[in-house]
Amino acid sequence: MEEECKMIKNSLMRSCHPMVSGLYLLLMLLMTMLTLHPLLLVTSLVAAGLTGSLYYGRSFLLRGLILGISVGLYALLIYPVFNHNGSTPLFYINQMAVTREAILYGATMTILLVCAFLWCEVGRALLDSERLMYLVGKAFPSLALMLSITFRFLPLLHHRFRSIRQAQMGMGRRREDLSFFMSLKLLGKEISTLLSQTLEQSAASSISMEGRGYGTTKRTTYSRFIFRKRDGISCLLFLALGIPPLFSIFKGNFQMNFFPDLTFPEFHPGMLFCWICMCLLAFYPALAELINRIKDKHATNHSIT
Repeated sequence: MEEECKMIKNSLMRSCHPMVSGLYLLLMLLMTMLTLHPLLLVTSLVAAGLTGSLYYGRSFLLRGLILGISVGLYALLIYPVFNHNGSTPLFYINQMAVTREAILYGATMTILLVCAFLWCEVGRALLDSERLMYLVGKAFPSLALMLSITFRFLPLLHHRFRSIRQAQMGMGRRREDLSFFMSLKLLGKEISTLLSQTLEQSAASSISMEGRGYGTTKRTTYSRFIFRKRDGISCLLFLALGIPPLFSIFKGNFQMNFFPDLTFPEFHPGMLFCWICMCLLAFYPALAELINRIKDKHATNHSIT
């Protein structure tokens, strides 16, 4: 965990302005979730897996694999049984056809959901709570406050629950020889205690905010981020690489039809250009991070020798 935090903190994208990371993630999520074309989805999946593995290590790929298997069990095994659309039946279950189109659609949706999850995990590495507050704080102050409270509330809730459970173990109430129903009853008491403490703390926080005058005057903000020249160049580069694929997607050049027949869009040279632009954008952070780490390693070895 400490090694993951160190890799994330020292990453090249984290040294940029939050606008750079926010724009990159927005473009990748839009290109991923607005199309079902397998070429774009596989490109996004590989890029998200490579980028996330550089920040989190092999555990990132393991989490993505577990999610893909769990979602894939529903999409590939259960969904085709209930969706009988499609013109190519593979086999029948109780005189109901399981079609090739339904299975391919389920597989495509699995890739899309896994891509969205991986990009959100990459976003968690690139945008911490402070950077996220900077991006949404001025435009949506209420949303920023809600996100700030949520980011603080969830780890605090986990810490309180562990404290309550350790207290129960210290008093001898939670033992290994308890039956299932007694453990379930004790868990209910722990959750009840947790909710009571949380409600009391929330009421105290609201009274404290009201006493400090929150919401009575114009809200002020503080930021330690500086938008430099390289950040502007990065934003322009991301827009130049991201706008052509998005425009092509909105125009319907990558439109896929699964029902009733599986039809691919007609290929033209503009689609190849848009895919190359997407590849350059998707793999830019990973390639930049790899080059930066190689330079740091070479400089370290050179200084030692």
